[in-house]
Amino acid sequence: MKKLSGIQFLEALKTKPKVIITTDKKIMTLQTFKNIIQFLPEKEFVRVHNSYIIAISKIDNIERNRIKIRDEMIPISDSYKDDFYNLLRERKYLI
Repeated sequence: MKKLSGIQFLEALKTKPKVIITTDKKIMTLQTFKNIIQFLPEKEFVRVHNSYIIAISKIDNIERNRIKIRDEMIPISDSYKDDFYNLLRERKYLI
């Protein structure tokens, strides 16, 4: 899945199509997050907010329920927080 390795995160914009952020470009899509996440490997991607799906391997830092990926700060919403942190603990990313 070479093409997926460049994805850093996906962002849903309010009234616009979804944006897939890669290392070198932005790709617009009309697909819903529900549809998109079905095609992403669950070991590599996780939803952390109604508006964000992130690539776990691209996380630079996590601080105060915000994920830093490159220059972007991505919020972790309360509804996804427990599942996200449990996933990181299961995979030994967190102690």
